Amino acid sequence: MRTLSPRDYKNASMTADRTDRGNSLNYWLALVAFVIFAATFTLYLQASHESERADEVRRRSFLLAEMLRQSSDDLTRMARTYVVTGNQNYRRAYEEILEVREGKRARLLNYQNIYWDLLLPGAEKAATERRPVPLIAMMREAGFTEEEFARLTRAKAESDVLTAREYAAMNLVGSSTRQADTNRERAIAMLYDAEYDAAKASIMAAIGDFYRLADARTLAAARQSATNAARMRLAIVLSGILLLTVLAAMRLRMSAVLGGRVEELHTRIARLGRGDFFTAIPVPRGREFSILGWLSETQASLATIAIQKQEAEDRIRHLAHFDLLTGLPNRALLQEQAEELLDKAKSEQRPLALMFLDLDRFKNINDAFGHSVGDDLLVMLAGRLRGQVRSRDTVARLGGDEFAILLLDTTARQAEPLARRILAAISEPFQLQNHELSVSASLGIAQYPAHGETLDVLLRHADTALYHVKREGRSGYRFYTGQMEACTIRQLSVANALRHALDEGQFRLVYQPQISIKDGTLVGAEALIRWTHPLLGEVSPVEFIPVAEDSGLIMQIGEWVLRTAAQQRRYWIHAGLPGFPVAVNLSGVQFHHPSLPGLVGKVLKETSLPADWLELELTESVAMRDPDAAVAIIDQLHTLGVRVAIDDFGTGYSSLSYLKRFKVFKLKIDRSFVRDICRDADDRAIVGAVTRLARSKGLRTIAEGVETIDQMEVLASHGCDEAQGYLISKPLAPDQFEAFVKTSKATLLA
Repeated sequence: MRTLSPRDYKNASMTADRTDRGNSLNYWLALVAFVIFAATFTLYLQASHESERADEVRRRSFLLAEMLRQSSDDLTRMARTYVVTGNQNYRRAYEEILEVREGKRARLLNYQNIYWDLLLPGAEKAATERRPVPLIAMMREAGFTEEEFARLTRAKAESDVLTAREYAAMNLVGSSTRQADTNRERAIAMLYDAEYDAAKASIMAAIGDFYRLADARTLAAARQSATNAARMRLAIVLSGILLLTVLAAMRLRMSAVLGGRVEELHTRIARLGRGDFFTAIPVPRGREFSILGWLSETQASLATIAIQKQEAEDRIRHLAHFDLLTGLPNRALLQEQAEELLDKAKSEQRPLALMFLDLDRFKNINDAFGHSVGDDLLVMLAGRLRGQVRSRDTVARLGGDEFAILLLDTTARQAEPLARRILAAISEPFQLQNHELSVSASLGIAQYPAHGETLDVLLRHADTALYHVKREGRSGYRFYTGQMEACTIRQLSVANALRHALDEGQFRLVYQPQISIKDGTLVGAEALIRWTHPLLGEVSPVEFIPVAEDSGLIMQIGEWVLRTAAQQRRYWIHAGLPGFPVAVNLSGVQFHHPSLPGLVGKVLKETSLPADWLELELTESVAMRDPDAAVAIIDQLHTLGVRVAIDDFGTGYSSLSYLKRFKVFKLKIDRSFVRDICRDADDRAIVGAVTRLARSKGLRTIAEGVETIDQMEVLASHGCDEAQGYLISKPLAPDQFEAFVKTSKATLLA
């Protein structure tokens, strides 16, 4: 080995000094190159933003002009369409366009045809701008030149003038009906003559002038911005080359920053890339702030993240299979367990039962006490359900207040007592947030394999059985039967056919005479609806009225019955029939609807029928559903002069205090008391009590379902005033009823 001389030490020291100076110079060059690159990039971003702003100004300018042109065109289309068709939707759309343009209404977002979208179904529900802004104000704030703004202002002013002409034409169409055709022709002429077209052309010419002026200005600005951006892009490329050159010179000096050999770093990174986050990476002392040190910290962080990820995946799996509120299995886990149990039941010939349960009127609890109480109730209910079944049985929450219970090795004979125990457990009071709640449930049961071999089929059939429990009064259980499926299909058929029955004229009214028991004279007629469907045949009101109430069609059907009965009574007046009221039945939905008094008044006005010749009947249970509201509605009907009768009296739970407040004139004794009145002392006692009560209140009584002379005599002996039923006459078509009256059959019992 050669011994280093003093000169060698001096050369080594000089080489080290040059290396240090070179490193320092490279660092400064890299810093300067980076500053130049950053400054150039910033200027490029500004130039790009300027170009985008120029394009946006150009787009905004044309959009405002297009909004003015489009609104003017749409106003013309709406006005012309209205005067031709008379459809009020076009006039309303016309006025909404003006309100949007004048800033009285917020405009729609993401519109395509700007204002024409106002006529599309559901347009009123579309999102709008936060606040309405007049179009002229938007133009004023858009940064137009005075000459450009003057063109748009002139077009807006001329459009406003043209609006007055359009309003005048539309007002002609909405004026007196005596000259409707003449006014419509004049209105059409006003919107299609040369003067109108010239005014329209003047508006379009002003907008066209604006297009030419704005196009020249904004296009020049956009081109200049694009040129500046192109120059900045070139500057970025040059500064980038400079920066890369300096960085390349520093490459050799980066090894110290790495903290270890490249091969070692590669091995460590590859191991992390394969997901090995739990093998520690040792770092030599003094290299803690190197790349190797960063990898060591990253490995520790990734190990923590991996643990947290595993915990999160476990949580997600739990949430995917269990109900968050009650902790019970959800539908997905029920499906998995059902497949396993059904396979076992099939292979081992073992019975299986599925129960479908939900609470009765659970919505009322949420509405009255809040959803927190409802949630607590569901949690306690889940605990009670688990307490009634075996540990190997599955209790799942399907959603809301619906639960399913899957029971292996359970026959129908074993399921029945279990169902009773479950309903009894649910009926026990719940103590919830200082409230004691008593609830009931309805439960449907399906058996494997008699009622299905898959979970979906069993659930559907159990749900069908539950639905029949609901129809029969709730708070009970039923096993599925094939007749239930047929009943459900029948109900769906009725519901679908009912939607078209009114439009296709399938309804008709028949009228059943009502007579005075004292002298046999005609005192009224009850209008009864009948439905004849071409495929379903005669559908009983008992069957289709509940469907109409559930579907919301009862309001249309009830209005048709009311108007048809009033028109028929008015016709009988002209035909010379004696004076008597016609009675129309009201459903619960119809009676409690706030529009009922207004509808009755409108029908009386349209048909010119005296109010005292219309009688409205509502059942006792409907009146007592909300007695205070019923009092208010009956008072309004009384003010109109319409008489109100309580139907099916004695079958409900009327309070005498409310009966006193009801302004009714007649109580109708239900047919269930009349049917056995000759041999049932209790029925006679009830009829006698009702008639005495009515007399004490100054009310009349009428018995329905009278079919024999003996029944009529008993009713007469108890002081009943009126009667109707097959003894007098079956319900009759209008012409048959008229013939009945004219041949004096109403006096057959005199």
